[in-house]
This record gives sequence, C-alpha cells and structure tokens, in this order.
Amino acid sequence: MTLEIDDIQHILLTRTPAMTGRYEFLTFDTASGGRAWLAELLPTLQSAADATETMDGSRRWITLAFTATGLRALGVAEDSLATFPDAFREGMAARADILGDTGASAPQHWVGGLAGEDVHAIAILFARDDEEHRRCVGEHDKLVARCDGVRTLSYLDLNASPPFNYA
Repeated sequence: MTLEIDDIQHILLTRTPAMTGRYEFLTFDTASGGRAWLAELLPTLQSAADATETMDGSRRWITLAFTATGLRALGVAEDSLATFPDAFREGMAARADILGDTGASAPQHWVGGLAGEDVHAIAILFARDDEEHRRCVGEHDKLVARCDGVRTLSYLDLNASPPFNYA
C-alpha cells in the first residue's frame, strides 16, 4: 500500500521544529459557523508532502481534528458517520476503561469540557517560536470571534526547551 502523503495532515508523518504550541478545543453551536471556521482554515493546513517541502521556511503548522459529534454538528449525514469505526463514533470518554483512563485519569476528572459531547474539534497550532505562537493564537482567536456559533471550550499551551538550550 502506498500512502498518499498529499492527503494526510503533516502531524501524522512529520515532526516540525515547533518549540511552542496550543491545543484549542472548540464547539460549534451552528453548522454554518463551524463550516465558516473550517473554510478559513483549510488553506492554511499542510499535508505531509507540503510540510516536508517547506519545513525550513515555515514559521507555523496548523492541524485540525474532529470528533464524531463535531462532524455531526457540521452537518455530516448519519449514513456517512456510520462508515467510521465504532471507536471513533463512541468517543474517548465512552472508551475510557479500554484506553486506561481510570482513577485520577477518568473522564469525570477531565477539565475544560473535554469529557462532554461539546468537544467538536481541536485546532493544533504549532509555532517555531514564542513570537509566532502569539501571532498564530491571536489570528485564530480573531477567526473564532468572526465565526458565529464557534466557541473555544478550553486550551492547553505547550512549550519545549531547545536541546542543550540551543535554539
């Protein structure tokens, strides 16, 4: 089997030199708002092929992921959703025992709305440095504000240390 790397988001096959990032968890109150948000972000997404070719010059990398409830909120038909694996359609909270998310890691302890049905998408915003991170997050915040019915439930900021403190 040959992978079609033009159709696979970069995060699955490449490692970017990002030193900072954000996982932003979103909900769509309206399908039209969610679709508007997605339409604006689609041109910024890089496939694995694109990212490999532009890695040295890129300052940021954006990846999107959706839950089954998120696809439903965007208006994806139930017969299309039925083609996805059961594990995806059930969601992570429903599969917590299978995934080992028990005890202190159980869904009832998840913060930021992550255990509920309201998590529709995650925007993963990676940046080469803090300045680009602030710019990328600021632009995404403005996009969310422009898209009626799209809300950020929570986010997690990430920072890495350069190896041996060399940037």
